[in-house]
Amino acid sequence: MRTFWILWKREIIAFFRTPRAYVVMVLFLLLMGFNFYAGVNTLNHGSTKLSIVEAFFNTPSFWIAFLFLVPLLTIPLFSEEYQTGTIETLMTAPIRGTQVVFAKFLSALGLLIFLFLPTLIYFILFWPSAHQIAATGYGAYLGAYGMLFLLGIFYLSIGCLSSALTSYQLIAGMTSFTFIGMMFFIEMIIAPDYPTPFLAKLITLIAPKELMINFSRGLIDTRPIVFYLSMTSFVLFLTVQVLQLRRRLLFRWRIALQILSAFCLVLGINYIAFRHYGHFDFSRSHRFSLSDQGSVLFADIKQPAHIIIYCSPTSLAEGAELYGDLKALMQEYQIKARENLIVEYLDPTRNLSRAREIQGKYQFNSNENIIVIDYLNHNTIIPIKELGEYDTLGKIPRLIAFRGEQVINSALIGLSGVPLKKVYFLQGHGEMIPGVSPLEIIGRYLKHQNITTALLNLAVTIQVPEDAALIIIMGAHRDLSEAEAEALENYWQSSGRIIVLLDPVASTPLLYRVLQEGGITPCFDQVIRNLSTGILHDVTGEFIPGSELTKQFLSLNILFLGITQSLTLAPSSGNLQLRPLIQAINGFKSIPTSIIEPTQTNSQGEEKENQIPIVLAAMADRGALHDDRVAVKAARMVVVGNCDFIKDKNLGDVGLNFFSSSLNGLIDRVQLTGNTAKMKAYYTLNLSEEEMKRIALWCILIIPALAACLGMMIIWKRRN
Repeated sequence: MRTFWILWKREIIAFFRTPRAYVVMVLFLLLMGFNFYAGVNTLNHGSTKLSIVEAFFNTPSFWIAFLFLVPLLTIPLFSEEYQTGTIETLMTAPIRGTQVVFAKFLSALGLLIFLFLPTLIYFILFWPSAHQIAATGYGAYLGAYGMLFLLGIFYLSIGCLSSALTSYQLIAGMTSFTFIGMMFFIEMIIAPDYPTPFLAKLITLIAPKELMINFSRGLIDTRPIVFYLSMTSFVLFLTVQVLQLRRRLLFRWRIALQILSAFCLVLGINYIAFRHYGHFDFSRSHRFSLSDQGSVLFADIKQPAHIIIYCSPTSLAEGAELYGDLKALMQEYQIKARENLIVEYLDPTRNLSRAREIQGKYQFNSNENIIVIDYLNHNTIIPIKELGEYDTLGKIPRLIAFRGEQVINSALIGLSGVPLKKVYFLQGHGEMIPGVSPLEIIGRYLKHQNITTALLNLAVTIQVPEDAALIIIMGAHRDLSEAEAEALENYWQSSGRIIVLLDPVASTPLLYRVLQEGGITPCFDQVIRNLSTGILHDVTGEFIPGSELTKQFLSLNILFLGITQSLTLAPSSGNLQLRPLIQAINGFKSIPTSIIEPTQTNSQGEEKENQIPIVLAAMADRGALHDDRVAVKAARMVVVGNCDFIKDKNLGDVGLNFFSSSLNGLIDRVQLTGNTAKMKAYYTLNLSEEEMKRIALWCILIIPALAACLGMMIIWKRRN
């Protein structure tokens, strides 16, 4: 170990002994500072899908500097030793070849880290100026610098091998740059044609630009980590063998056998890593992850599905702006489906023969950007423009949501022939209908959620359909028949899911009987509050902790406009568990309907004020664990003592969110046709001119100037 540290220190001192080191450092930091400032300036006073971290690590200037920097650091490692003759001293000294190679490699790695460390200052300085971090989450910093480290060690190992092969520094530099360039541009060279699906997936997983985009978003995949670590080790092993061959310590056939064995070991490691891997989303909102439905749907694919992305990223056709989101979605799908999903990216401008073949087979307009899904001998074609939701109020349509997952999931379910679950709205008793006044807002919400809905008249069907995921009763004005009540009771007993919004002025004893099966009894009362001006029927409720449906609303109140009745809960027992969701705030009381008079005085109301909490909404679980996050097959019911709060004229944000939480808490989204569209999170900057000047001063002037001063001080000290 002592020998290793002596060699490593020798390489570090040799680098910093010459002015070359400080010239490289100053020029590199100047370019990186300008790159950072240009990114911030471009994104300032606008909204973009890219964060500062994504923009910084994916610009041409960054990659040019990075690709040229590695050969500059590795050219002299061995070539200079050959030219000066000092390599003979190393060859004859009692030093192992591995010590020499790793000392030189780690010294170059230390220099690379030393050069990139000051770039962290850019992001540290950005926070007090913009009052926000420069990424989608702190995981993006880990991903971006982690990927930079992996690419750095691999490219440095290539540079070490190139330098060890020749004594001519120009040839070593060109060799290093050629191989690094080939690895960097491999996706552009081979990817458009994709000779085989395996090669397509492999290229996608090792292509540096694609990996840096994903890692700088906070999306970490273990496969490229294993690939670059194993390949770095293999290339360093080759470098050691080159030195051994020069020292003639081993016969050539033994070296060839060792190289072959190492290569087979690397293949085996990567084979295992590509079959058993992890994928993690460290972004702040986890907006790049699949929904539960998409994860289960593609994980359960039993036969190979073929998806063709017929799109040119550089075209002006509609949908081209969705190519990046679509590609990220396909990568998530492939992670879940593994070998059962084949994705082909077809750019018609680069692969004309394959484009004509696909057009002839599936018969579509060649001027459109489309997706072809071929599954179980059936296929469907989806225009890519349908995967986005746009705001068309401005002069230029602006993408506000990406609904690619819900559209593709729906198409795949349709091709598979799996019976789809629906949300049924009971009719025949004066109930309100979503999408029609007064429930137009609820109708739009259900459409946006891509939930399949249908109307249900039990007087006609007699029983609840088997494809019912949930039944909703929206303010029944008239009572059920005996047959309808029995049908709902049977549905509840067979693990059914029901939401009931009660009409307090309606007489519905058979509906009440169904609710009592779940342990919830509506009271024949009205919740009111006496004021000096009269009786207040609009009830303010507060959410009660203890349920996943209400935990996000605990600091909020909900307003029930119109008449509201209270609920009584039976004691939880056995497999029946009851939980109150909302109760009236202090000051409200429940009065039996028969004694309410408009002329009732304040003092009369105070004498009859309830001493116990007034429950306005409750939930019943039958056969479930007391944890809403556990997916078990159980009956579940939510009852609210008011139906007017859901109407368009009364519906507020809290009311809509509570309805949404109840809906999502009761339905099994894996059984439905769609999932929520992913709203586009735009990164917005609004920096003043003074703040921009401060960033430019530090990034372009002060940090490079500090590096130049450090270099001059060290050189002056050595000369004196």
